[in-house]
Amino acid sequence: MNVAHRRALWAQRRSDEWLVYVLKLRDGCWYVGETPDLPERLRKHCTGHPRGAAWTRLHRPVELVYVARCRNRADAMRVERQFTMALVAGAGADRVRGSSWTRVDEHACAHPEEFLLVREATT
Repeated sequence: MNVAHRRALWAQRRSDEWLVYVLKLRDGCWYVGETPDLPERLRKHCTGHPRGAAWTRLHRPVELVYVARCRNRADAMRVERQFTMALVAGAGADRVRGSSWTRVDEHACAHPEEFLLVREATT
């Protein structure tokens, strides 16, 4: 990795706006992620790119369901975990991937309507 590439990655990490997104997958599974560059991240998920999530290579995306805008990466990681927990509570742990959170704690689940949700079409 060259210096310019490292600087570009650092700039992304320090970005003022991060997005949390929810993907509905082909076989009824779900994926929750966070990124400063949603078009690029979706491209990686939809093309099966090695830098996309392994879960979306196994269960291909069919629809971008929600996008939540966050002030920074820390907020995005918190919201990603909350969305993941809410989906796990509804769909089951075997059908959802996102965040690094793996156990279900009903008291930590957030209601998705608490966040700014933007419905977008997939490309």
